[in-house]
Amino acid sequence: MAKDGKPKGSVWKFDGSAWQWVTADTYQDKSELPVDQTKEGDWFRLTAQDGDKAPGFYRRNGSAQWIVQASATVTDGRPPADRPDR
Repeated sequence: MAKDGKPKGSVWKFDGSAWQWVTADTYQDKSELPVDQTKEGDWFRLTAQDGDKAPGFYRRNGSAQWIVQASATVTDGRPPADRPDR
């Protein structure tokens, strides 16, 4: 056993304050790792500084990166005009 009774080689993820165990599966290559369910075009609001990311609205791009949306503002809670399905 490697840590907290979990098998050696387990995958862990840092949640911002502590390491959380994800799986005992092991992977030979980064491309084999599980991916999250976030899709291109998804939005989120960052409310506090996170590393080099300032508070604001971010949108997921096609390369799985979060891109700040500097012109985004909160209005009446309806989705942006270019994403009526959200």
